[in-house]
Amino acid sequence: MIPTSCVSDGLHYGFFCLFEGKNFRLKLPEVYRARCCGSDYGWLIMVGHTRSIFLLNPFTRVSILLPRQSTLPIKRPLAVDSRYYIRKATLFSASPVANNNLDDCLVVAIYCTDNLAFCRPGNEAWTAIDDGNKKFEDIIFYDGKLYAINIKYDLILVELFPYPKETSCNITPPTEEEAEDPGLFNHPGRVNYKTPDHPKKTVYLVEFLGELLLVIRFFGIFSKSAMFKIFKLDQQGRCWIRVEELGDQILFIGTSTGFSVSALDYPQLRGNCIYFTYEYSRHSESIIYGYRPRHDFGVFHLEDNTIDFCKSRFSLSPPIWFTPISW
Repeated sequence: MIPTSCVSDGLHYGFFCLFEGKNFRLKLPEVYRARCCGSDYGWLIMVGHTRSIFLLNPFTRVSILLPRQSTLPIKRPLAVDSRYYIRKATLFSASPVANNNLDDCLVVAIYCTDNLAFCRPGNEAWTAIDDGNKKFEDIIFYDGKLYAINIKYDLILVELFPYPKETSCNITPPTEEEAEDPGLFNHPGRVNYKTPDHPKKTVYLVEFLGELLLVIRFFGIFSKSAMFKIFKLDQQGRCWIRVEELGDQILFIGTSTGFSVSALDYPQLRGNCIYFTYEYSRHSESIIYGYRPRHDFGVFHLEDNTIDFCKSRFSLSPPIWFTPISW
């Protein structure tokens, strides 16, 4: 889904189809001055300029209201532009999402950069999940359960009912040598992301052929992606194992929930790659203070650790992966 600044009148959203290589425009007045903070099951999760939060099906234009942003527990003062207060949100439904029926769905959000809250359509308020000390980077529904991860690679099982509860999965994190690559800092032609204190980075959780992956994304100057590393969860050994290549598989990561597809099914795309979009990561204060950085998206090639960047523009909503479903 193309940022709103790429469309002239503000009432349309642009979509670029990677499979067909074509651009499409949909008239969506509902998204005027709104920011997209997630996408699942063919739905967009939107935050309006009036702090309203809603689900939107861009093809049927069905809209479902969620509790207002003002019902979120306030961890910090709201930004001047409060649409950045929710960094990322994910939608989960235990039954097939059909006929626009989301009665049994859950929406979980990372707000105020790294805190968790959840709600159902029809609820009057969001329910806080954590105590604010975990500093979560990403969330995913995997194998019917909700997992979250923080910047220290601590995988957390999050139980929502009968009351919110967090339990560490006690997975041994990657070693410092595994999770970082000193040889990258002076690699010719590569963005130098080393800082005097520590490289800036964020992490993602992605389901991959039935397994759970941890993707570490390193940022360079101007919050530009510089390097990615992938690890696979070894549930028996209770550790993360480095993944050097993906074969014909492709990972998609960003503000929407991460997922994978096979290049055999989509020959127009290139396997053994990560297609990424910009996410307002925890190290960026843009979320709180409303600064709008230039979006960063492109393709990372695992075979030689190079990146092909796409041209970017300033915009309220970042580019986001959107996967339509059949109705």
